[in-house]
Amino acid sequence: MGEIVTDETFTVESCRPATRRALLINPPVYDAQYWARWSQPAGLLRIATLLKQRGYAIDFVDCMETDGRGLVKKTTRYNAQGRPLEVRRDDIVKRLYHFGLSLSELEQRLQRFEVPDEVWITSIMTYWWESTRT
Repeated sequence: MGEIVTDETFTVESCRPATRRALLINPPVYDAQYWARWSQPAGLLRIATLLKQRGYAIDFVDCMETDGRGLVKKTTRYNAQGRPLEVRRDDIVKRLYHFGLSLSELEQRLQRFEVPDEVWITSIMTYWWESTRT
């Protein structure tokens, strides 16, 4: 069962170098739009730094990595009937996308790592919760 950690309650025990392994994941995003320049996993990187200082071996997967032009891969999301998912607000309709690595690409990347002792996952926006659960 996960737990909510705050700055006041966050502690990490030191360990002998590389005796504990942490996997940190910046997951894909499900949304109508995404701008990579303002959406970086700063909190997760801060945690990675702290864990590394405490002796952890760190593995990191950034599903939101950009290409050479600074863009994140996007694919259309579909409902069970095969229609594109959309969000409607008044007279505005926007298609929903999966931004970042596909789940199969994420699985392939995870195969490269040893089994971690801990897994840390971020969700920069609370309404992006769905991809952290997937």
